[in-house]
Formats: sequence, C-alpha cells, structure tokens
Amino acid sequence: MGLTKEMQSALHNAATYSESSDKPNSFSLAPARRSQADRPVHTVNFVSWEGQEIPIQASEGKNLMQIAKDANLEGVEGICGGNLECATCHMYIPSSAPLPRMSDAEDDMLAYAIKRRDNESRLGCQIDVTPELAAWMAEGGRIELPRF
Repeated sequence: MGLTKEMQSALHNAATYSESSDKPNSFSLAPARRSQADRPVHTVNFVSWEGQEIPIQASEGKNLMQIAKDANLEGVEGICGGNLECATCHMYIPSSAPLPRMSDAEDDMLAYAIKRRDNESRLGCQIDVTPELAAWMAEGGRIELPRF
C-alpha cells in the first residue's frame, strides 16, 4: 500500500527543515551542527606541486577539497562536489597524519587517481579539519597537491 503523496511530503519536510527554520514545528533528523562562523578556525598547510607552501585558514569540520576549491588551488577540481564519485580532489597526506580510516569506496575511487601513492593518497572530500589534524599541521604537517 505505502504512504500517500501528502504523507511522503510531510515526512520529507519534517526530515529536511532544521530547528532554526522559519517554519513552525520544524525539526531535523540530522544531528545539530554549529554554523561555520561558530566553529574554531585552524591553519591548513597545503604544498603545491611546484613546492609552494600555502597556509589557509579554515573552519573546523570543513573538508579539505572544499578548502582547496574555495582558495582556487591548482590540482583540486572536486568535479563531483564531494560525493565520492571521482578522484579529482586527490591529495597526498602522510600516513602520520591523524585521519579517519579510508573507506572501501574511497580506496576504490583512488584507483582512478593520477600518480597515486601508496599510504599517502587520499580524497580531500573525505577528510574534515579536526582538532587533531590541526595539531598535526601546527607541528609541521603538510598536505601535498598533485599537478593533475
């Protein structure tokens, strides 16, 4: 039988609108998140394929692909918009960096990355700025960007 169109619409709306919405009695099924303006800002250290060091200020919780794209850094395109459907946000991050475990989907997608490096290649869309990553960068950690 299933849900009527009205029931589907009501369920969708209830799951979509946030508590800060103008709509009365709206809520979100997603966990509450602080706005970008309320999040701590950290320095993210990129190194271009030419060796130029590029420090960028970024909010905690933002992913490395979006940070690089917002700064118009060469070598990071993020064609899929961070949906884990391409490898155009490929970056080199040393295994010493405190990163989340690579998912099977990310590992599969990295098969399409140009000049993949074992134990260093990651997709920037899958890595958020965390306090641990920021501390690693403050101690000299760097993220290298590929030429392509």
